[in-house]
Amino acid sequence: MKTIFIIALLFVVTIVNAQQVFELSGQVKNKKGGDNLEFCSVVVLNKENKIIKGGITSEKGFFNLPVEAGEYKLAISFVGFQNDTVSIGRLNSNKFLGVFKLEPNNESLKGVEITASSSSAIIDKDIKVVTAEMRKGSIDTKEILEKINGVSYDRYANTIKVDNNKNVVILVDGVEKNQEYIKNLDPKRLNRVEIVRDPGGRYGLEGYAAVINVILNKNYRGTEAFFYDQAIVDRNPNKPDLLVPINNLYVSLNHTVNNVNIYGTISHNYMH
Repeated sequence: MKTIFIIALLFVVTIVNAQQVFELSGQVKNKKGGDNLEFCSVVVLNKENKIIKGGITSEKGFFNLPVEAGEYKLAISFVGFQNDTVSIGRLNSNKFLGVFKLEPNNESLKGVEITASSSSAIIDKDIKVVTAEMRKGSIDTKEILEKINGVSYDRYANTIKVDNNKNVVILVDGVEKNQEYIKNLDPKRLNRVEIVRDPGGRYGLEGYAAVINVILNKNYRGTEAFFYDQAIVDRNPNKPDLLVPINNLYVSLNHTVNNVNIYGTISHNYMH
């Protein structure tokens, strides 16, 4: 009987001391275009800036985090955008925090290479400022990228890799682009490069290992024209036993004036 009483007493004490859990929710949008931002990192911090709970936004930009009662602040980050930190105050009920509008990050940074300690716990993002020394001897963007730790260009597969993984998403000023667009840009265009490993969200679900976000200089004026004709030997698709020379012809043109960009490509494969 005494044992049952002690167990019951401990059960009551546990209930009394248990913290009630509330839901923090909200939505994140692009301030410039108003579109929803998917897989933003959303983190709840206590007064000592210790991470209490973290998550990412959904396809519609919504987040929903279960948090115990307490006094907190919220930190939101997303590649290519300025971080946003707001005070939540004392949480003692479910709270919808409203819509957060992130500002695209187009500001120039000073320095050479940094990993922001304030955001490293929120998102694994490395930032590399493109310096005059990096541009020296580089004829295009892919050569600039090769000078960044962990980034390489596979000339046989004609693809950009991060940590030797070809599953990489390329963004330019936060907008997704194909690799052909970025490879041959003039190095003078580049302001900095942001690399996010294990991006999570949709990109993570689709198996991408990293996101490369290239931030361009404002008010750039210039034209890049690129041409190559690659010759390889491969099997004739109509006669598999016959090896034939195949040429891959590729031409691209990129013209920019006052933030207006015109881009076009032509490619053609032909057998001899």
